Amino acid sequence: MQLAFLLPANKHPTSYEDVFRHTVSEGAKFGVNVFPTIVYADFETAIHSAVTTVWPGCEVKACRFHLEQSWWWKIQSFGTQQEVWEERL
Repeated sequence: MQLAFLLPANKHPTSYEDVFRHTVSEGAKFGVNVFPTIVYADFETAIHSAVTTVWPGCEVKACRFHLEQSWWWKIQSFGTQQEVWEERL
């Protein structure tokens, strides 16, 4: 499977583990071995924990989109560019 979008009931590691295990069992029904070597996810530690619990040895990498998004919001928290330059002058 190249890409999966997950909508668990909550953000607890066990909920993510349930979703991942369900994905494995559903894949097995079709003869597909779901054992990723790399998973890209946002920065929720529950996801990272669940991935390594269900798939030991799987590498979890931060999703570049979410990293850039977090940087963007942090930059925006400092104010607009015009406001920043006015404060410096």
